[in-house]
Parts: sequence; structure tokens; C-alpha cells
Amino acid sequence: MSLRGIFDFQLPKILWPKSLRFTLNPLFGDLAHKDSVRIRTGVRYAFTRHFEASAEVLPYLDNFGGEGGGAGIAEYRLGTKFAWHTLLCPYVDTAGWAPPSCCRRRGGA
Repeated sequence: MSLRGIFDFQLPKILWPKSLRFTLNPLFGDLAHKDSVRIRTGVRYAFTRHFEASAEVLPYLDNFGGEGGGAGIAEYRLGTKFAWHTLLCPYVDTAGWAPPSCCRRRGGA
């Protein structure tokens, strides 16, 4: 799930390791309201359980019903995500926070 304008990253977790996900999100409202049509495309890949990378591009093409301005790239995004909580396990102790299984002590809570 992606929440644009609030969070500019994918929620809630990292993909399964060695998983590849493609996204294609055409903006159909552009056909009636703009001189160009934008098609948001993206890719995400999880290298490990703790690290993933993503890339997204928003190309625009001539709208056949408008005056248009050719084709190009309106915006692009590159990102990475790392599950850092496993690095801080020995140091983080907050009230009401349940640590991941890697941080729990053996033989106790």
C-alpha cells in the first residue's frame, strides 16, 4: 500500500527476499483534462529480509485529443529501505514495545 502525500514509501513491510514487483498506474483523468497522458511505472526488489530498493518514473506522452508537447519524464524517484530495528535491539528498550524475535532473551520474556 502506498500513501502519496503523507508517506512517500511503500507500507507496511519489506517484500519477501528475492521478490520483484512491478507497478503500472496510468492516470486516466489526463485524457480529458490535460494535453499529455502520464503513466506512473515502478519496480521494487528485495535483496534480503532487511534490505530492498525501488525505482519509480512518471513519463508523459502526447494526448491524442490535446495540443500536447511531445514525450518526456515528469519525475522520478529512487529509494532504498533497510529494516534497522535489528541493529538497535541491544540498545532499544521502550515501554510497550515488543522487540522482534531476534532481540528476545533466551529462556524468558
